Amino acid sequence: MIDSVRTRLVLVNVLVLAVLQGLFVILMYKTLSWSLISQQDAILKSFVESTAAEVTMQTRENGGALPAAEQIWIGQRRSSTNYALYDADGDLVAEKTTDNSRMSPLPADWRQMTQQDRYYTLQLNGTAEKGVRRLVARRLASGAILVISRPLDPLLAQLRVVTSFLSVAVPVMLVLSGLGGWFVTRHSLAPVAIMSEEARRISADNVAERLAVSNPRDELGQLATTLNGLLDRLGNALSHQREFMAEAAHQLRTPLSVARTTTQVTLGQPSRAEAEYRDAMTLIEAQMRHLSRIVDDMFRLARADAGFHGLNPQALYLNELVAEAAQAAGVLAAKKNIDVHAANAPDVPFRGDEELLRQMTLNLLENAIKYTPRGGTVEIALRPGAGEWVVEVADDGPPIPEPYREKIFERFFRVPQSGQDAEPAADGAGLGLPIARWIAESHGGSLVLAQDSARGNTFRVTLPENKS
Repeated sequence: MIDSVRTRLVLVNVLVLAVLQGLFVILMYKTLSWSLISQQDAILKSFVESTAAEVTMQTRENGGALPAAEQIWIGQRRSSTNYALYDADGDLVAEKTTDNSRMSPLPADWRQMTQQDRYYTLQLNGTAEKGVRRLVARRLASGAILVISRPLDPLLAQLRVVTSFLSVAVPVMLVLSGLGGWFVTRHSLAPVAIMSEEARRISADNVAERLAVSNPRDELGQLATTLNGLLDRLGNALSHQREFMAEAAHQLRTPLSVARTTTQVTLGQPSRAEAEYRDAMTLIEAQMRHLSRIVDDMFRLARADAGFHGLNPQALYLNELVAEAAQAAGVLAAKKNIDVHAANAPDVPFRGDEELLRQMTLNLLENAIKYTPRGGTVEIALRPGAGEWVVEVADDGPPIPEPYREKIFERFFRVPQSGQDAEPAADGAGLGLPIARWIAESHGGSLVLAQDSARGNTFRVTLPENKS
């Protein structure tokens, strides 16, 4: 198999051109042959018209007897034209030849002939020139048959000249077409070779490099632009992956470091009181629980990015799910004396993944509780919208600054404390809101920060209305 695209294009071009030229040569030969024979038939028709009139006249003067050859061909001095007259039984009555050839023979089906002219072509053997002749036969009113013939050798010679010319011209044209196609494809595909070489040099170490675009308006320029767009997306994905790995390592290192330090301190002395051991184990258990949640969230997001986390839709009531999530969040809020209030809502039949929707709602509630000061209030409400259901979670926490309103949905991002860029405002891994947004979008909805004011923030989830 030919591996070069350039060679394949040239071969296809030559093959197509060869087929087209072959069809053209055949059509040209047929057309020229038909034209020349038509011209010869026109000449024969004029000859048979004049000769038939003369034979009819002399037959009438002879009292119905067919005239002799000398009487018929008087004045007929046409070069290379042969005449023959046959009676009704097909016997030769008279003839005239001008080229020492045999007489013009009758057609094979002469007995079925009517007074309509019959044209045919014969190879005359045994003659001086052994040529091909074109004949016309006409049955006269008396029943006699008049046959006139002319040689086709001059016309066939013209066809041979044309054929000889084409037999040389067609191969030359194919060779020139192949050479021209080779140079054209070489020039046209040169940018592809350049792009291939440039793409070969791009790796994870120089992912910022891009392919050169010589002409953005042609197909190759559009291909290079598309590939550059792909490289942009891959570069962004690689950058996000590196950031994700760095942030993940940082988030995982903290609980591990706390647990390890606690263990080293506890084991630093030969013996300790039981209460000290219990305090150390309690601290280690809390860090391991925090570590397990981070790992679970990372695993869920990784599977979602890879497209492996399919939904498990089932019939449920959205109002019951929201109420249960508010009740569960109330246990956490009680430690900070925060009131979690869930507005009453009618039955809302819905079809979705109950586990994921519950996690989304809990993530929003836990985030609100985390940033709400002691003694504050967290409200959650479910209400209908325009062909959708809206879940809103409002808190009394500090408003999120404008530069961070969209960044809070990025993984591992946490809003810094006021006046400090390095420390977060509260503990956490920064995965709750990204997971909540993914769950909303996987159900065909959305999650946005709908409102922030001096008294808090409101997160709004919209889910398309459906029936269970």
